Amino acid sequence: MYGENKMKNLVLIAFALVAGLFFTAQAGAQPQVLIDQNTLKIIGDQAYLMNYADKLEAKLKGKSVGYSFTVISSNGISESRAGGDARRAPDANPRKMTADDKFNIASVSKTITAAAVMTLLSQRQPVNGRTPTLDSVVYPYLPTGWTLGANVKTITFRELLTHRSGLRCAKEVTYAFLKECIAGGVNPADKTAQQYNNSNFALFRMLIPRLAGFDDSGLADDDAKSKGYASFYATYVQRNVFAPISLRGIDLKPIAINPALAYQYPSPVIAGESFGDMTETSASRGWNMSSRQLATFINGLLYTEKIVPKTVAEKMKADQLGLWQANIGGKIVDYEHGGHYPGKNAQGALWNSGEMNTMIAAFPNGVSVAIIINSQFGPNQNIANAAREAMNEMPK
Repeated sequence: MYGENKMKNLVLIAFALVAGLFFTAQAGAQPQVLIDQNTLKIIGDQAYLMNYADKLEAKLKGKSVGYSFTVISSNGISESRAGGDARRAPDANPRKMTADDKFNIASVSKTITAAAVMTLLSQRQPVNGRTPTLDSVVYPYLPTGWTLGANVKTITFRELLTHRSGLRCAKEVTYAFLKECIAGGVNPADKTAQQYNNSNFALFRMLIPRLAGFDDSGLADDDAKSKGYASFYATYVQRNVFAPISLRGIDLKPIAINPALAYQYPSPVIAGESFGDMTETSASRGWNMSSRQLATFINGLLYTEKIVPKTVAEKMKADQLGLWQANIGGKIVDYEHGGHYPGKNAQGALWNSGEMNTMIAAFPNGVSVAIIINSQFGPNQNIANAAREAMNEMPK
């Protein structure tokens, strides 16, 4: 990766220019530029990323407890920035934010889960005599012993990935409540409209293990099944989504000692929130990652073939499978997913000790960005708008 901070990047660019623009000085000789086209592209990409980072940072600075973001080009060159606090009083061991501080990224985890699902479906391996596809029904891959309510047998993988399954579950995404949700069935009329519901992606905590060959018949009860499925899901993602792009140490629980925390902004000044271990409520949320890791993920997913083939990545963008198209004025501005844990309810009463706002976005020019805000952002501002506005200000 190129780019740790502005000074190092400027030194890199200056060195490359001096080395590349050295030419023969013989009388009458045609100047011979010794810099190669790849180096020129690296210099140009780095300068572009720094320019974009400057514009984005100006929109983020001073509007939250802390912020971190990493901008990355399709060839893996990156620029990271951070400001504010990762931990603050009254919590012990306060520290400033860095691009390597890990936070619970909330619903951005859905894109990670979608990548794992598409990895399995693209392999077209038979499971119990069936070869599942994107438009296959999911019920054969639900946990054994679950009661299938009305019309559950019509739900497909595509419908879950696009929030068009008809599920309207209002409870938490625990194993027990998802089992109850499936038993409740779906109304066919609800499948005609897209409605965001965490249960769509939380079910992949069970579906991914079953697609990968997990057998729950030896697990004694629902508690054992909950733990078994959750552990398998986490391990599968770590090995098949993160490891191929050299990401290690990513978990569904915060680091044990002095984790980065989420806070209220601008007040009240109270102890922060880590949101705890989400292993058994994961897949729709819960991965703890830094902005640098998130940027590596979205770049690896869309601009390399280390996670899925290019055709699969293009299908994820086109069909909005774990990614949303930001379509403004009939023009696709980016492919994105956001994450949010609210700090307060609509009436302003505390909901959590802190708030989280996260996002990933991939622009059509090959530049992607991952942003983490560990509090409210504002007042009344949106990090997706900040990312888009900064890109709109870039030279065309």
